[in-house]
Amino acid sequence: MVKNRLKDYRSALETATEAIRELCEPVSPPKRTLDYRNYFCARNLDNKAVVERNEPRRAAFYAAVAEYSRAYSDIWDELEATGYSSREAVSIKKEVSYFQDLEEELKRAAGDSVAPKTPLTRRTDQQIHLVLDQPPTP
Repeated sequence: MVKNRLKDYRSALETATEAIRELCEPVSPPKRTLDYRNYFCARNLDNKAVVERNEPRRAAFYAAVAEYSRAYSDIWDELEATGYSSREAVSIKKEVSYFQDLEEELKRAAGDSVAPKTPLTRRTDQQIHLVLDQPPTP
């Protein structure tokens, strides 16, 4: 039963990884924050029509980041038990953190509303950041 659970978690993580990478494939190289902002928001953030037109892209990205974070949080302490090397585990951790930071940056750039933090969301945020060894945002 434990092996099935780990297999399911690994499968979910791999699916989420593929989904977010596929979603980000059209971003122009070298795929720095500005390149993601240009693709998911607009080259000129003052052009609100383009920012609004790209909202479905951002919504899909936000959903993919949430799914990737969720899949990672389900398995983070058992990555090696599911067959990932320690190097792969570190790489996955960094990638999840990167996409979470990128999501916040895109929300700020696009002016997308960020829900105010409730005690429950603050606690969840603290748990996720504890897993990623980063301080939670206020």
